[in-house]
Amino acid sequence: MKRETIHINGILDEWGWQRSNIQYYLNKLKGSPVLCIVNSLGGSVNEGLAISKLFEEHGDVTVRFIGCSASAATWMAYGAKRIEIADDAFLLVHKCSNLVSIYRSMKVDDIDKAIKIIRNTAEESEVVPNL
Repeated sequence: MKRETIHINGILDEWGWQRSNIQYYLNKLKGSPVLCIVNSLGGSVNEGLAISKLFEEHGDVTVRFIGCSASAATWMAYGAKRIEIADDAFLLVHKCSNLVSIYRSMKVDDIDKAIKIIRNTAEESEVVPNL
């Protein structure tokens, strides 16, 4: 069976590659093995995780990293059946980040309270390996 190819070059976000783009191509290629060639600096964690799930549901997806790939693009690949990286490629994996935005004025006590909430959330989300 012929393997079909999807090229993902660019950012994973609402202005670049989105889960809807990938879903469209995977639907067209239903039942076919897919090679996804990736050269992306990442983008939205939400889009990367959603695309990962689409790869997993499709089944026979190979992600091949070329050039420089990072961040959400690496998360995206985790749903693939196989992951490859070119010898001269660069792959970056790091802790996720997300926009924190508070739309109101705050007094010092309010800021201190917000900092405590953010610190507690960060501590609760830390993954500590069993050594």
